[in-house]
Amino acid sequence: MSDWFTFTTFDLIGDLSFGVEGGFGCLQNSSYHPWVKLINTSIRQRGKMRGIMSLGFQRPISWLHKTASSWFASGRHHRIVKEKVVQRMKGGERPDFLEGLIRNKEELNLDIERLALNASTLILAGSETTATLLSGVTYYLTTHTELLKRVRDEVRSAFQSDEEITLTSVANLSFMLACLNETLRCYPPFVTGAPRQTHKDAIIAGKFVPRGTVVSVFQYAANHDEHYWKDPEKFAPERWMNDAKYKGDQLDAMQPFSLGPRNCIGRNLAYAEMRLILAKLIFNFDLTLADDSRDWLVGQKAYTVWDKPALNVYLKLITP
Repeated sequence: MSDWFTFTTFDLIGDLSFGVEGGFGCLQNSSYHPWVKLINTSIRQRGKMRGIMSLGFQRPISWLHKTASSWFASGRHHRIVKEKVVQRMKGGERPDFLEGLIRNKEELNLDIERLALNASTLILAGSETTATLLSGVTYYLTTHTELLKRVRDEVRSAFQSDEEITLTSVANLSFMLACLNETLRCYPPFVTGAPRQTHKDAIIAGKFVPRGTVVSVFQYAANHDEHYWKDPEKFAPERWMNDAKYKGDQLDAMQPFSLGPRNCIGRNLAYAEMRLILAKLIFNFDLTLADDSRDWLVGQKAYTVWDKPALNVYLKLITP
């Protein structure tokens, strides 16, 4: 399932960002597009680079990345994005994410480099992280069958046909949304935190932090801190539904999309994708976790996002 979720989200973002019908063609070909493979490699490579840089090698790594970017997957990815943006600029108007940026590039002072950076952000924000969240919620629901039944009953009682499931109508599925939010807490797709640079000397968490320091709040740590959450290791969607048992939880401690004017631009897209895809999946199929995926969460490594193993799930098509 993890691969199929990735195929779906990458194809969606390819269509929405670059106006290419069918996106990257992953679903059509039942395989990863070479560019999608490169993006995944880039994500893992960036995570390793951040670890190396934190050991005191920031300057040499930064210099190497600037002078020999083709050695890095991220450099090759950026070059492809620029090529795609140039192609898109020649393609005329189409209602996609880049159309507005291209049309107003002079007013917004966006050269080709800035357009490419925005396009890259859209691709990364709207694909791998959403696929990871969908994989996570599928695992949690199939290992908590009573919760899966509750979501299934909510979805199938709300709709009579697949066509009724739209971006607007899924907004009424409150328990399904609670399950998605709880997955964001327990299994945040962006494991680390959005980096921010201090503009002046500051005291953070009781420690002196000099001006120019890069800081962040690690999502996984904050989301599992007993100071903010009752039973933080328990998957409990009811904490998002005003359950008295969890009235002491500080729900705003979870900020998977960060805060402020520089928060994730893909927030609304991510919520729309995850709600629509999960609702359609549960409406059309009964889900049963395969025995070889019972320990799917155990031992996963995080390179900014999770390095997910195969998630094997039996799907039974529900006929009208």
